Amino acid sequence: MRRLGILARLYACGAVLVGAALIVGHGLAADEIAFTTDDQIYVVDVRMRRVERLRPPTHDQLRGLGWSPDGAALLIHDYDLPQTGDIMLYAPYGRGWRRLMPAPTVVPDVAFAADAEHILFTDGRSLFRAPVDDPADWMRIYSFNSVLTRYLASSPDGAVAAVFGSSGLGAYRVYLVDTVSDTMHPDLIAESYAWSPDGARVVYSNQNQVYLLDPVTRRATFVANGHSPVWSPDGASIAYVSTSRAHTLVLRQIASGQEVTLARTRRTIGALAWRPARRS
Repeated sequence: MRRLGILARLYACGAVLVGAALIVGHGLAADEIAFTTDDQIYVVDVRMRRVERLRPPTHDQLRGLGWSPDGAALLIHDYDLPQTGDIMLYAPYGRGWRRLMPAPTVVPDVAFAADAEHILFTDGRSLFRAPVDDPADWMRIYSFNSVLTRYLASSPDGAVAAVFGSSGLGAYRVYLVDTVSDTMHPDLIAESYAWSPDGARVVYSNQNQVYLLDPVTRRATFVANGHSPVWSPDGASIAYVSTSRAHTLVLRQIASGQEVTLARTRRTIGALAWRPARRS
C-alpha cells in the first residue's frame, strides 16, 4: 500500500509538471501560418492542424499579407480596384483589427520591414517605406523607372529587399534592391522569394516549382511542385501551396524531406505568412 501511495504521489507530481509545461507552452505564440483565399483569411495551427477563419472588416480581395517580425500583428491589404483599398493590422488574442490607412496609391502589396517599425509597399514603379504608427508619413526609397514591381520580401537584416518585375522587355524576374546604397540588380527568374531566418538560404518558386537556393554558390535544388513557399521561424521547414494536390497547404521538413498536409480549402490559396516565434 505504501508503494502504491508513493507511486500515486509521483504520478500526481508528474501530472502537475506536464500541466505546467502545457500552460507555459500555451504562453508561447502558436506555430501558425496565415493564408488567403480570395476575400477570406485563415490561420492554421501547424502542430494541431487546426484551421481558424479570421474575419477582417472587408469583402474585397486580400493581397498583401505578413506577420510583424515579433509575431505580434498580422498586416493585410484590402485590395479593391479601381479604388486603392485599405491597409489593416490584425492583433491576435482578442484585440481585433486596426485600420492603418487607405493605401496612398494603387498598392499591389504591403508588408512589415525587418525592423517591425515600418511597412514596405510598391505602387508598381517605386518602393516605399512608412512608419507603422504614422503610415501617411511615407517616403520613396527606390524608383524602378520602367520596372513594374511588387514587393516580395526583406532580408533578415533589412539591408536587401526582393521585388518582382519586368525590365520592360517582357522578362519577369526577381530584382534585389540594396536599401542602403539605393542600387538594384536582377536576380532569379522567379515569382516568389524568401530568405531563411538566418539569411543563409533562399526558397523561391518559378512556374509552379519550389526550389532551395544557396545565395553564395548560386546552386538551386528542386524541392516540390508548388508555389508561394515560406520558412518556418526555426528554418527547419517550409510551407508551400501544392500544385500536385489542388488547394492544399503542405509542410515539408528540409532535412528529411518528410511532408504533411496542413490544410485543404475549396478555393485557390493565395498569399502565405508564417508567424515568427513570439513569447507572451
